[in-house]
Order: sequence, then C-alpha cells, then structure tokens
Amino acid sequence: MRKGIIWIFFIVVAGMFFGSTVAYGQKPSGPVIKFDNMVYDYGIMKEGDIKECVFKFTNIGDAPVIIQHVEEPCGCTVPSWSKEPVMPGKTGEIKVVYHSKDRPGVFRKTLAVKTNAVLQNHEDILLMIKGNALTNKEWKQKNKSTLKSN
Repeated sequence: MRKGIIWIFFIVVAGMFFGSTVAYGQKPSGPVIKFDNMVYDYGIMKEGDIKECVFKFTNIGDAPVIIQHVEEPCGCTVPSWSKEPVMPGKTGEIKVVYHSKDRPGVFRKTLAVKTNAVLQNHEDILLMIKGNALTNKEWKQKNKSTLKSN
C-alpha cells in the first residue's frame, strides 16, 4: 500500500515538473498566446441564422504574436483576424461567423490557427464552434412549447 502511494506521489510530481514548459515564476520566452476560451457554443438557433462569436487571446510572451492563417473547415464558417502583430501584454481576437442556411442540425466546426507562437506540441491551435440549427418546423414547435410552459 505504501509503495502505491509513493508511486502515485512520484507520478504526480513528475507530471507537474515535466508537463510545464515555463519554470515557476519565470515569464514565457518568445511569442506565447493564451486564449480566454477555445470553444464557443452558439446554442440553439434557427436554420438560416448568421451568428458571430469572438475568440479573445493575450500575448503572454516577450515577442509579438502573429496570426498567420485561420483554416476554415467549410464555406459556412468564415474567420477574420487582425493581420497586425499583437505585442507582448496586448490582446487580439479572431472573429468567426457561422452561416446556418441549408445546414440544419447539430454542428461542430474546428478551426486550425496557424501562428508564430511558441507551442508545447508544435501543432496548430484548435478552436471549436458548436450549436444546433433547428429547421423552421422545429423552431416553431420549440417556441410553441416555450409559450405553453410560461
């Protein structure tokens, strides 16, 4: 039993030590990006609606962050972002517009953000939007049941 507890303690400490890329109390070096939120849920919408969301981020590094490209998963999802470098300590944003015309049902779209930021796994940053676009018939039924319950 005692050996098991020691192993668990060792694994937790090793994970904390090796899992972090920045030493305690040390500011990250290079351009480092930190998003406030990486998933946006539009919730329930009516098919045909056009919805927009904003992913805000902060440059917590010591060099400018440049958003090089945001890959759109399809024509229904349109991202836009500032082409200007985001200086250390400053914030930036990526706007995403979702067009639900002729796209009823539950959706999940992932956007790959290419940037010059220092990343742990050296891959793109993945942002996600999700929601449910109801058909006109479903929307009317939902609104009828909402009115009846009030």
